Amino acid sequence: MRSLFVAMLMALPVSAADDKPKSPLVGEWSLVRESTAGGDLATKLKENVTRVVIDAESITAGRTASYKIDAEKKHLDLTLDAGVKAEQGTYSGLYDLTGDTLKIHLALPGQPRPTGFDAKPTTVLIVLTKPKKG
Repeated sequence: MRSLFVAMLMALPVSAADDKPKSPLVGEWSLVRESTAGGDLATKLKENVTRVVIDAESITAGRTASYKIDAEKKHLDLTLDAGVKAEQGTYSGLYDLTGDTLKIHLALPGQPRPTGFDAKPTTVLIVLTKPKKG
């Protein structure tokens, strides 16, 4: 009887949360460098943030923003709903994860998605690393 119950449990479908692939960006990161060719958003970030935490649905760097990624295209869309009204909106961008280094290049809301990792007047480039465990 017990083995029948175990077999029935194993046959149940996996919940949607378990089906969702884990984001390759999940973890705790340290800010190494930020740059922008215009504006002061990156300067504010550097002054206020040293640690960035990414979970399955949000990125917290001083404030929390939701995000979605397309791992195949290496696209990232970050949506900021709180804080200064002028900074709210969806930031379309790219990411590159190589070893323990994560680069995120975001366009300001309403601007086209960056095509590379050179900062422009309407973008913010952020470089993060995973802290060494020791």
